Amino acid sequence: MIMNLIQYRKYFININNWEYIKIKIKYNTSVHLIYTKYIKSGLGFWLNNNTITLGYKLKTNNSIIRPIYNSYRNKKIMRINDAIPKIVLKREKLLLYIEFIKKKTIPVEIINHIFNIAY
Repeated sequence: MIMNLIQYRKYFININNWEYIKIKIKYNTSVHLIYTKYIKSGLGFWLNNNTITLGYKLKTNNSIIRPIYNSYRNKKIMRINDAIPKIVLKREKLLLYIEFIKKKTIPVEIINHIFNIAY
């Protein structure tokens, strides 16, 4: 499936096309229960003292919603965050290796041996 970039920008990037999906909290409702169910689980956040928002819905089509939290998206973000230090270390190692090779004062076999021990 190929995404239409113009439609994506028109509907998903333009925040004026979306409105909040809200839950109004009554004063006699247990705040702890609401906090545990929506806020602590990451399904929503407080909009003001008595309103929680769970996501957004498209103004022109209420069946299209965007949740605040998406577990699939969160797992992808966590994988990327875990990979960043490995990628940075690999890049630094390569750049350092290239610098050693450019100097040509140390034989390549010794440079390889040093890098095998260090990394």
